[in-house]
Amino acid sequence: MVRKHGLALDNLLSADIVTAEGRLLTASSAQNADLFWAIRGGGGNFGVATSFEFRVHEAGTVLAGLVLHPASAGAQALRFWRNYERTAPEEISNGALLFAPPPELPLPEAIRAKPTVGIGGVYVGSLEAAERDLRPLRAFGPPAADIFQPMPYSAAQKMADFLWPRGLHSYWKSSFLKEFSDQAIDTILAHFAKAPSWHTVIVVEHDGDGALERVSPEATAFGHRDWPYNLVVTTQWETPAEAQANTAWTHEFWGALKPFLADATYVNYIGDEGEEGIQTSYGAKLGRLADLKANYDPSNFFHINQNIKPRAGSATVSP
Repeated sequence: MVRKHGLALDNLLSADIVTAEGRLLTASSAQNADLFWAIRGGGGNFGVATSFEFRVHEAGTVLAGLVLHPASAGAQALRFWRNYERTAPEEISNGALLFAPPPELPLPEAIRAKPTVGIGGVYVGSLEAAERDLRPLRAFGPPAADIFQPMPYSAAQKMADFLWPRGLHSYWKSSFLKEFSDQAIDTILAHFAKAPSWHTVIVVEHDGDGALERVSPEATAFGHRDWPYNLVVTTQWETPAEAQANTAWTHEFWGALKPFLADATYVNYIGDEGEEGIQTSYGAKLGRLADLKANYDPSNFFHINQNIKPRAGSATVSP
């Protein structure tokens, strides 16, 4: 629902927070507004949330799924999707996936257990409008398979879970893209073709051109609203012996992507990048966050996270 209704944090109305000192505070636009600003993007740095109040949106039955293309036709499919997304209605929140379907899935031979490009997501609106607005995406190619279908919104939330099964080793890299250019597409496909593990999944999210960008960049602690595409490389493998080959591939791939990456990351997708990861996640907002951290958690009690360190000497009297 991101393009239609914004981020989850944009729909948060209030939260009850237990601070490091053990105080219970309500954070909202009317109470402890600075804390409310911080928790909308600042992670678990400021306290423990014991309850939330959210603005919710009717979903019901949605049209959701993917169109699947052989990786050999991936460049054309991804270029089409990029151009289609520029005018697609906000009811559509789509992304692209590069993966190899598990052999047991009943798919056409062209993509069965082979490198595949999937494009799709969720249409939140009437099924009649969904059929009309998704028709160009579902017709292009044509795809080797079209697995869009009506389903409850709760089922759409889980439809890609099979790509990240429990028990695998993994190593992630992620960044927003400056643009989803032809050169970026070619680089992604070329390196995907050399992935050592068939479990690896590359995700290109498109959340821009909608509600996400209508919220003022300064309204919340969330770091970046000005980059419409986010790239996530989720390298996955089965045994410890495969670790070196897979992490080396990931580093090589990431080095080739550098010209296309913004100096901006989504905090939920980074790993142990330390201070650099925090800086790229929050940018110019990090100073304000460090001041608020000093006010609400001066001892950095909440530190097992993507940690925002309290700024020394900036604590004020607790509200």
